[in-house]
Amino acid sequence: MKHITPLLLALLTCISCAEEEEKSPLPAAPVITLKEEVPIYKTKIGREITIAPIYENIDSETAFNWTIDGKNICTASTLTFSADEAGRYYILISATNAGGTTEKEIRIDVFQLDVPTISIADADKGFKVLQGSELTITPVVDSFLDTSYSWQINGQEVSTEPNYSFPTNELGEYDVRFSTHNEDGEDEISFKVEVCSPDQIDFNWTFLQDEYNMSSGRTIQIKPVDIKNAQDAIYTWSVNNKQVQSGASDSYLFTSDQEGEHTIKVEMKNSYILVTQTLKVNVCPPEGTYQRKINATSSASMNKVYEFLPAPGQFVNENYTVTTMAEACTYAEERINQTAYVSLGGFGGYIIVGFDHSIVNDGDYNIAVTGNAFDGSSEPGIVWVMQDENGDGLPNDTWYELRGSEYGKAETWQDYAVTYHKPTGIQLPTPWTDNHGQSGSI
Repeated sequence: MKHITPLLLALLTCISCAEEEEKSPLPAAPVITLKEEVPIYKTKIGREITIAPIYENIDSETAFNWTIDGKNICTASTLTFSADEAGRYYILISATNAGGTTEKEIRIDVFQLDVPTISIADADKGFKVLQGSELTITPVVDSFLDTSYSWQINGQEVSTEPNYSFPTNELGEYDVRFSTHNEDGEDEISFKVEVCSPDQIDFNWTFLQDEYNMSSGRTIQIKPVDIKNAQDAIYTWSVNNKQVQSGASDSYLFTSDQEGEHTIKVEMKNSYILVTQTLKVNVCPPEGTYQRKINATSSASMNKVYEFLPAPGQFVNENYTVTTMAEACTYAEERINQTAYVSLGGFGGYIIVGFDHSIVNDGDYNIAVTGNAFDGSSEPGIVWVMQDENGDGLPNDTWYELRGSEYGKAETWQDYAVTYHKPTGIQLPTPWTDNHGQSGSI
């Protein structure tokens, strides 16, 4: 009996230990904590982003899994992610131990790269500038990121500013390079600048029409617009081969009671060149000859759109696409008949409408043009009117600008002209230049 008792005690002790091991509690399930309060991450195409959650209740046996739409993409505790396409990616993180599985979802938004894009109006043609004059080059750089700039002339950096005033003291042709760089990429554009003497540079002027119709006894102003490089010009005007005016004035006031066709010739001569332009003025019967009186069938609104040509800008081509002037006029007529607006875009966009009767100016309000004005946005426009002076029912007579609130003020520019240039790519801004040496984009 003395030998049996210790064996029984030892056996009982071993059984007791096994029972205690089987009753040990399971470990708690993993806890996943992200540093960000809202688990949304942002990156760009081709860029790596690392997601490193903070875990609790994990050990060497814990299994990790990262999935997108049920597809496994990683089995490590941290994820290094990149994508070749822009989009929104939802990723499920799971951590599993003996105590269970915990999951947490994150979102990664992948954006397109914001590579800067340069546009300089007319750079493909190069620039010719008169010696001693001003040439300020203002590129349009499409980029939302902080961007650096560099200007080089003949391979030497001369500026790191976004715009550059080119020195025009010395004659010659210069190679110019403008480059820009941000964290997503870079762009550059090269062009030539030629600093010319007066006899090397081209003279330019524009006549908006070469034929005029006017009522007998009226006076019209005839003048070119957008005159460039005239310098010390003298303008000489002749009517029916008889000189009527000569001097520095680039405009001529024509009046006549003699009905019929009149030929007007204007010469522009400076120290280097002589250019001429021949125009025709048709003097029509007196005002009122072709008046169309209001009757019972007259419409209070316009009855025809003759031209509709919006400039680049908001809402243009967003909800419609036309390729001819006739299609554009049909679209505008339908919109106006529905009492809906048509967008003229930026500066220079226009619409020409006609009425089925003459509008009499009795000194009161006789015509109204509705617009999309609201608090903080007046969207002003310039209104011109024309009588059917030659009786053919077409808008080919003399336009008269109605005096607006800003007309004639010292800070108001008359004879303003803007040229829009083809964008360098799809959905990029449209560059513009004006006849005041300014440039920009819309």
